[in-house]
Amino acid sequence: MDRLRIATRRSVLAMWQARHVADLMRQCHPGLEVELVEVVSQGDRDQTSILSSVGGKGLFITALEEVLTQGRADVAVHSMKDVPSIVPDGFQMSTISTRADVRDALLTRDGGTIDELPIGATIGTTSTRRGAICRAMDRRLTVEPLRGNVDTRLRRLDEGSFDAILLAAAGLDRLGLGERITQRLPVDIFVPAPGQGALAIEWVTNRDEVRELISPAMDSDVDACVAAERVVTRALEGDCTLPIGVHCERLDTGEYSLTAALYAADGSRQIRAKVLDREASAAGARAAERLIALGAEELIAN
Repeated sequence: MDRLRIATRRSVLAMWQARHVADLMRQCHPGLEVELVEVVSQGDRDQTSILSSVGGKGLFITALEEVLTQGRADVAVHSMKDVPSIVPDGFQMSTISTRADVRDALLTRDGGTIDELPIGATIGTTSTRRGAICRAMDRRLTVEPLRGNVDTRLRRLDEGSFDAILLAAAGLDRLGLGERITQRLPVDIFVPAPGQGALAIEWVTNRDEVRELISPAMDSDVDACVAAERVVTRALEGDCTLPIGVHCERLDTGEYSLTAALYAADGSRQIRAKVLDREASAAGARAAERLIALGAEELIAN
């Protein structure tokens, strides 16, 4: 291949991610021509509805997949945390590049930490997982939906619509907004979303030339850890709206440590599993089995 077309949404963060992948590809393949194909989805057009009520973040993914099947682009770039646990037939997906900070980020106007927020403080987030964790805290925090691009969310915080907002630290760092973060929240309390901090690249099955082109920019440890995290959500038949956190990392010993936490949406209950294994995928499978044994199906149903 001497040309690569990358499908991307038009948001500032999505464009940063696509350009980052484009730069990686040019570094790996000097002389490669790279083109960005900008896509607007229904989820981008409707900024008022609660995202889960209009199809969830899968709306954004589907719009990019349509461009791939139409042959208008060769690959699509996503935030892996937004990708459903089951990739549709006809597509392949991998992580690409190194993984950024996996932690959730708290942003406040006055610089206080989450433990310093007043009782009943209002927190803005679109994440059911982050909302459930906040509701479970003894601060009796009020969780309100917050949609829009990063600039819109920051403006609403600054205007006083919320006492605090929660975002992924990785996205803020990528946009050069890391200084706005008041607190990078500990992963043992705010267990990150599966795939958080990782970028995904997707292409149409059987295009071996695409996989060959992108393979130099892949990181095998990142791919193994993210795949293990997604094993858990897939076993629970969950999507991006499931209030679950899963974080896998490779230790210096060579073992993989995986923590999974599933929450009741109202914060009334949570179940956890922590596993060590020499194989990342096995760690994910074992963690899912433990969550199921602890009552995951009942927790999800309620």
